[in-house]
Amino acid sequence: MTTLSVLDYLTDPVTDRVSYDDFLTRPFHAFLRQSVHLADAFNSCLRHFPKKPVRKDEYTKDSIHSMQEIATPLLASLMSNLELLQRSVYAKLFDLSSHIPDFDTTKLLKNLRSADVDVGIHHVVGYRGAPAAAGNIVANALSGWHDPRKVNQYFKALLNIGPFYPDEVHDELGVLWQMRHSIVHTGGTLTAPDSQKLLPLVQYGERAVVFRHQFILAVVVRFHKILKGVRDNFYPKVTARFKTRYRDSVKRQIDELFFLDSPRKSWLA
Repeated sequence: MTTLSVLDYLTDPVTDRVSYDDFLTRPFHAFLRQSVHLADAFNSCLRHFPKKPVRKDEYTKDSIHSMQEIATPLLASLMSNLELLQRSVYAKLFDLSSHIPDFDTTKLLKNLRSADVDVGIHHVVGYRGAPAAAGNIVANALSGWHDPRKVNQYFKALLNIGPFYPDEVHDELGVLWQMRHSIVHTGGTLTAPDSQKLLPLVQYGERAVVFRHQFILAVVVRFHKILKGVRDNFYPKVTARFKTRYRDSVKRQIDELFFLDSPRKSWLA
């Protein structure tokens, strides 16, 4: 039987691709850039899908089906980028915490243990032969990045500040994470057991995770608002935590970390 050589299909990325390194240095900016790329790609498809010959403002049934098939994995991609943003912010702040004047390492270790964080040897061996920051190793060992409440706990344990996410977006993000889970793990169906995990989803058990074509633009614009709010609220708390050490190289790294801009500046308003 002939096998498929996946590696033979790899190609070079386009020049404006958002890279992993972009997320490590400017995670907020990288996420918004990539989200706009996804929205633009989807809108490009929309412009070429056929519409009904009589009702030219309505898409054909085949077009709607294609849109649904494309929009679903785009959400999964968007949420994976959000996880990377969260981990990148945490990892950088973990490494920079050595500059906090009153940082209590013993308390941090206690907090991590209480959160059931286990940085085992399997989290370390992958970095052998290459320089590795401790923050990346710890961030990759944390398992709760798909829960905004746990994300808040991680930052609270690290810097004793918070929250990263305000209470009013917890359920909203929780629904998006559950949609991502259903897309990736249960064949694009919100199973009955999964629907019971969040109150807003209780009535949607056994329903297919498909979206109207307006969804991708709507969720990307919404993430612009959410992340601007997160950045504007959390950034000054971080700088205050470093006190007089917020200067020179530390200041430059923190400012880069929280740099936020978008190819669609109006979506940040």
